[in-house]
Amino acid sequence: MRAIARRADKRGMRAFLWGIDLNPRSAETAREATPSWMDIRYQTGDVFDPINDLCPPVDFVVSSHFTHHLTDDGVVGFLRWAEANSVRGWHIADLHRSAVAFYGFQLLGAAMGWHRITVNDGVISIARAFRRQEWQTHLDKADLHADIAWRMGFRYCVSRIKLAEYQGWK
Repeated sequence: MRAIARRADKRGMRAFLWGIDLNPRSAETAREATPSWMDIRYQTGDVFDPINDLCPPVDFVVSSHFTHHLTDDGVVGFLRWAEANSVRGWHIADLHRSAVAFYGFQLLGAAMGWHRITVNDGVISIARAFRRQEWQTHLDKADLHADIAWRMGFRYCVSRIKLAEYQGWK
């Protein structure tokens, strides 16, 4: 969200950002790392809970490294939720499941001296991630059309822009 805030600021736009995470430590850690000029609200909670009536309509839903924690049906539900709860579109970035990422992450972790829990958690996340065809299957089940793009760092970005004037954001 800080990267989004910086990008909006460079373009002269004002962005109100709202982060939701189940882990209560996430909000506190994020607040400490966020400059005071950024208009970002951090909240502990479940993304599937109804959005607070006091919150203005959400232009874009942005999700990062979340969907691999869901079941297949949960991903379909999240896609439908993002579609229903965004005015202008949504963007999901998550890991790509592959042997190169799986074993490469283990080698990188060992070479960098990362804690074994960090490496183990990363390997589990990669193993639970999705491939392109699985993303397409999830979109088909949700009855949605979206762009699926592979990005460096073994990630897939799945996104949908609802309004033509926002095509320049890609």
